[in-house]
Amino acid sequence: MSSFVSDDKACEVHGHYLVSLQAATAVSHCVTCSFTGKGVLNLVLARINSLEIYDISEDGGDMTLNQKLPINGRISTLNVINNTNTTNTTTTTTTTTSTTTTSTTDTIMFTTDRCKAATLRYNTDTKQVETISSADFNEQIGAESEKGHFAIVSEEHNLAVFHMYAGYLKIAPFTTSGTSRHLDLSPSGPSYNARLDEPDGVLSVQFIPGSSVPAVAV
Repeated sequence: MSSFVSDDKACEVHGHYLVSLQAATAVSHCVTCSFTGKGVLNLVLARINSLEIYDISEDGGDMTLNQKLPINGRISTLNVINNTNTTNTTTTTTTTTSTTTTSTTDTIMFTTDRCKAATLRYNTDTKQVETISSADFNEQIGAESEKGHFAIVSEEHNLAVFHMYAGYLKIAPFTTSGTSRHLDLSPSGPSYNARLDEPDGVLSVQFIPGSSVPAVAV
């Protein structure tokens, strides 16, 4: 398990013993997906510094807690990478390539207020959540955005876009591991920064659907 997901509920720092008296109850982010199994409807809640994964009954009347994951940091974005019967399009300056990825479960991607990022998947054999990839997006390129973090995902174009620093977008293509897609977040990976003309006025970022090449509206 990555250092993002912590099993420790207390730590010792400079001779002081720190412990949380009560877990966070406020919900900061919420997504639905098929994370724990094929055809299973899951509700994923981000409660500040933890992720709660619930199984939803077929009639929608019952909600059962499946997993609760402490996260090292305050969650700033939460997204789903849909892996089920999805056609991925990879576009370069000269060619466009389409491939089909089939998986039984989706992948969860999140970032924290410390500019960390990770992708998670559920191992249906061990019934445990595994960290596929993680990265540190801290860079010496300017100040962090005062508007907060944004993250969007395009299964159509096989990439994700992050806005963490004023005046920049981080472009991160997906990679495929078995039947699951995740982000190559390694320092030597294909991700790169795109400069924006607007210093720090970004309020929202969205992909433009139907475009033959990746395009975003800012």
